[in-house]
Amino acid sequence: MLSQINLSNFRNWPSLDLSLTERSILIGPNGAGKTNILEAIYLLAVTRSWRAKSDRDLVGWQADVCRIVGSNPAIEMAIQREPYLKRIKIDGLEKKATEAIGHLVIVLFEPRSVDLVTGAPSIRRRFLDVLLAQVNQNYAKSLVELQLVLRQRNHLLRRIAAGQSQASEVKFWNQELVRNAEIIWQARRDFFVVAEDLFPSVYQELTGQNIAKLKYEPSIPAEHSYEERLEEHWNQDVDSGSTSIGPHRDDFDFILHGFDASGVASQGEARSLVLSLKKAEIKYLSSNMGKDPILLLDDIFSELDASRRARIESIIDNHQAIITTTDLEHLDPHLRESFNIVEIEKLKE
Repeated sequence: MLSQINLSNFRNWPSLDLSLTERSILIGPNGAGKTNILEAIYLLAVTRSWRAKSDRDLVGWQADVCRIVGSNPAIEMAIQREPYLKRIKIDGLEKKATEAIGHLVIVLFEPRSVDLVTGAPSIRRRFLDVLLAQVNQNYAKSLVELQLVLRQRNHLLRRIAAGQSQASEVKFWNQELVRNAEIIWQARRDFFVVAEDLFPSVYQELTGQNIAKLKYEPSIPAEHSYEERLEEHWNQDVDSGSTSIGPHRDDFDFILHGFDASGVASQGEARSLVLSLKKAEIKYLSSNMGKDPILLLDDIFSELDASRRARIESIIDNHQAIITTTDLEHLDPHLRESFNIVEIEKLKE
């Protein structure tokens, strides 16, 4: 359990020392800094924000460096704006970002989570990457290396198209691409073996209807050779100056009534699909990490009807949960009674 979070010059918090219980509600008006606290916890777990374009945006405007410190486990992160620098320590020992992921395990619920159903494939890949990087450090390392290899390969493709490099030079980058892709694909396949089986029953449990499925859509089927497919797409890649196939083109679909949910799901159905995915995520993390994730719920109860609020409350179960809200009336009275209520405005006095 995360028992303490300390912030220094992070976003709108010049200083904050906050003790956390197993269940905490952060209440305050919009703009008070509730979401910033969840963002800091998310950063300690994943090492990147889910909403900032740059780490530099996290440093308070009046400062050059921000710090986040969490206790149990002991994790510390410092970000310097200029020159840019990020340092992470676990139990006092400096770690790379890929080594720090997984020491604190989180699942995030936020209003834009519904974009998992209706949004671009990149949103769903981001979901997979955050989930699987927490479980598997090799996955996290391969993601970083994959992005590096893609940049180098795409740069080389453009040079080849301009007659400035030879086609033979791409062989090394193809090999590195295949090596990292196989690690990423294996982790994603392992997840979907579990998730595709689990998801329909979770959806039925939440809604009473057995009408939903998940379907993994890898860029290349497992039985195909990535190296051979790269050769087949060679002319296309040189013409476009980009790599057209690989893990960076993967996707997965929500299937509702046998159809792609992005085109047929109502807003309520889309929210139920996301809740089902989140519950499957919690079960997968708990099973594979040997510890329950911390649930971060950012102002989502105001967006839901009473039945879906009750479903989220059932998902919370015995997990540590940190909820933000502008109004306690959005929460069930029984839920409020079991949570420690923290008034954000009083923290600033």
